[in-house]
Amino acid sequence: MKAENKLLAEFMGLKYNPKEKKFEDWYNKEEVRITFGNRIPLQYNTSWDWLMPVVEKINTIDDYKFSVNIYYHYTTITNNLTLMDIIDEGTDKDTMSGCYNAVVKFINEYNKNK
Repeated sequence: MKAENKLLAEFMGLKYNPKEKKFEDWYNKEEVRITFGNRIPLQYNTSWDWLMPVVEKINTIDDYKFSVNIYYHYTTITNNLTLMDIIDEGTDKDTMSGCYNAVVKFINEYNKNK
């Protein structure tokens, strides 16, 4: 999960800047620290408060080119121009894990194609 959370943080424009080797400090564009190492790790995989801004950013890429659709058992991410699902993540776990997995897959694909 650590690598995936780092991927989401970078997608959101956060920068990694370790002040001490034992802490992982992430800063926003205004250089304000938002995490404090192991005391407050990146929480994209455990908190809707962290994950939903990622969903909102995906929804607004290129003037709303993509739509994230969250259902109980799965999440789809659709290209609105072609009306095709580009990510369809089924899960037998829970709604958050399905959404998280779909967002991670989307960002990996998006980064390859930009």
